Amino acid sequence: GIDVVVVIPAIYEGKPVKVIGKNAFFYCSSLTDIVIPDNVTSIGSYAFYYCESLTEIVIPNKVTSLSSYSFHSCVKLTSVYIGSGVKTIGREVFADCDSLTSIIVDENNPYYNSVDGVVYNENFTTLVQYPAGKSNANYTLLDTTKLIMAYGFAGNFAIEKVTLPEGL
Repeated sequence: GIDVVVVIPAIYEGKPVKVIGKNAFFYCSSLTDIVIPDNVTSIGSYAFYYCESLTEIVIPNKVTSLSSYSFHSCVKLTSVYIGSGVKTIGREVFADCDSLTSIIVDENNPYYNSVDGVVYNENFTTLVQYPAGKSNANYTLLDTTKLIMAYGFAGNFAIEKVTLPEGL
């Protein structure tokens, strides 16, 4: 197949590009790399759904919202970097990304953190996303964990045992 690299322009027809809309690259199976400009603030639902050749993604610091299913089923996606501005991570954003082993959140993000590639909320009380491609059979939640988001382990078939903190 043909590898497709897309560089989204910062300005289009004289206006800044601020949103990657719903279904923008839906099922774009040849997309291997995407460059998102710094002025984008939102990534819509299903924007990169089943972009099966996409291997990594960098979410710029001005992005505040990752809508539900935006990177769902990107089966070759191995790493994600989430910038400092992301306030909202929707439902199943990275679910069924079979090769995803690490999600790194910028250390200056006041809303989310990552520990060993696993995403938690700002005060580590909620597990948001455990990467589907992580191969660990066992995982011990942080002692501060009070909640696991719905679909927090979606698509991970290696996990056999999750150790909960006392009281959860």
